[in-house]
Amino acid sequence: MLLRVGSRGSRLALTQAERACELDPLCLVVGSSGALVHYLVGDYDSAIAAYERFVELAPDDPTTTQVKERIKLLEPFAESSG
Repeated sequence: MLLRVGSRGSRLALTQAERACELDPLCLVVGSSGALVHYLVGDYDSAIAAYERFVELAPDDPTTTQVKERIKLLEPFAESSG
């Protein structure tokens, strides 16, 4: 999925990431991978939403602190922030 990002396959990568999230919405790996795909194609609002979903699903996960930092880093670039 991630190999397609950055090439003409960006739309396909997004489609696959979104489909994976639909099939397994509780999987943290799928959700964070989807967030990364959105980030890589410049869809920061969707990346933030996916990362926020991760935090909601796993507030005690050891990586949640890192995910919260990613959200803070992305917020200035999100359309909803300005």
